[in-house]
Amino acid sequence: MSKFSYEVLDGEGKLLAGTIESNSAVEATTSLREKGYSVYSVDEIGRMPGFFRQRNRLSEQDIYDFNEILLSIVRSGMPL
Repeated sequence: MSKFSYEVLDGEGKLLAGTIESNSAVEATTSLREKGYSVYSVDEIGRMPGFFRQRNRLSEQDIYDFNEILLSIVRSGMPL
């Protein structure tokens, strides 16, 4: 089991924070919802959250190529 930190809103709209042990973030979220909380966030302790977790970073060339393609689409008048 892993530990997860969470932020939830209770029935009165108060923001509560704490930790919970669970097998996965989905399981932790389900458990918190069953207790009547509105879940704001659930993050595994010891892991970087969100986008920065991925190991394969985009190179400068990839970003440049993407921007060139996006610029071409915008200039052509195609809706995004």
